Amino acid sequence: MAVIDWPTVSGGGGIDKYANLAAFPASAVIADLAIAEDTQLIYAWSGTAWVQIKATPNGAASGELAGTYPAPTVVTSATGTASSIARRDGSGNLVSVSAILSGLTATTVPYLDATKTLTSSAVTPTELGYVSGVTSAIQTQINAKEPTITTLTVAKGGTNSGTALNNNRNIISSGGAIVESAAITASRALASDASGIPVASATTDTELGYVSGVTSAIQTQISAKEPTITTLSVAKGGTNSGTALNNSRIIVSSGSAIVENAAITASRALASNASGIPEASATTATELGYVSGVTSAIQTQINAKEPTITTLSIAKGGTNSGTALNNSRIMVSTAGTIAENSAITASRALASSASGIPEASATTAVELGYVSGVTSAIQTQLNAKAFASIVAVSSNVTLTNYALHLVSTAAARALTLPAVVNLATVGIKDSTGGAAAFNITVTPASGTIDGSATYVIAADYESVTLISDGTNWFVV
Repeated sequence: MAVIDWPTVSGGGGIDKYANLAAFPASAVIADLAIAEDTQLIYAWSGTAWVQIKATPNGAASGELAGTYPAPTVVTSATGTASSIARRDGSGNLVSVSAILSGLTATTVPYLDATKTLTSSAVTPTELGYVSGVTSAIQTQINAKEPTITTLTVAKGGTNSGTALNNNRNIISSGGAIVESAAITASRALASDASGIPVASATTDTELGYVSGVTSAIQTQISAKEPTITTLSVAKGGTNSGTALNNSRIIVSSGSAIVENAAITASRALASNASGIPEASATTATELGYVSGVTSAIQTQINAKEPTITTLSIAKGGTNSGTALNNSRIMVSTAGTIAENSAITASRALASSASGIPEASATTAVELGYVSGVTSAIQTQLNAKAFASIVAVSSNVTLTNYALHLVSTAAARALTLPAVVNLATVGIKDSTGGAAAFNITVTPASGTIDGSATYVIAADYESVTLISDGTNWFVV
């Protein structure tokens, strides 16, 4: 067993070995010693840090160390457990620390006995934890407490009664104790008994609710009311009649009573009878509705109207014609009448006939649309837009407005149209007759050519003239 003498330093324990200083514990008991195995230096815990207490020795080791410094080895003793740390007891005998610890009972709190030997107590760590937070002697605090209570007197804030509670009862004083009163019948109005304790009355809580909103003595109010009524006279606001009502009838006075009149026929205009009572007339409600909005005598207005009309003359705002209309026709005057003209061909521009009547021209609506936006005579503008120049083209270029381009087709050509200008024209001609083998592809800078992204000349000596509407190009 490796042996190191137990130091005679107050508060010290055994010397522990660690691989190096960095492996030492963060704190220890003051004067605890430890050896760093990598340097063989000895350190003591000062209370705040590990402090070296012995410089590295030189020469041969002695005692319980063998070999030479600075790297001696620990001597193995015949007593104790091999390769374990030991200490000397009060008699100088080596005692294995692990042997001492193995004699302690697990999960108990150890203490030093009279011989300063570490001994297990009967107290567990859990039990020891119960004193955490105690600020003074426990027994003194216990002695100051109330002894076991069987019944706490009223003077000490108790009930002076050990009777269990049934709950949901009134608490009353009785016989020097505080106890529960007898259960009160549920859903009853309460009244005080001879002792002044609330008890159930014969009145239910529903019956008690009927007095809600009463503003004065109920009996007084009842006594002031009319006795049981069989038939209330008209003088007292009644009908003086006990006849039941059929409902939805007119009420009339008859024989000193107020009664229902006979049922009136439904959906009729009303008129007064000889007694001035409303009754049904021969006029229906629908017929009566026809006079709604009338502003003067109806017969007078009828007499002032035109008699039955067969054909209304033009002088009276008519057409003087009984011919039915086909609709969607132009109306014309003819032979003293107003009549429909013949149908005009659809989707054509209109022109006036020899009689000044609109009729279809040979120009279609689409063709007419082409002049939209024209600001001066079209022929004049066309005459001014003849090709102003002839341009020879032998490479891929952007073309020029108002020019005829003679394109050499010694190779395929990719030509770009100029920016669109309203009514601008561009002419393109395969001048060398090679377009069948070497196509000329024309692409607009913007818009389309007859609705397509490109136009291709693929026949020898083919030509094309393009005109712009300011947005797209068209072949003409």
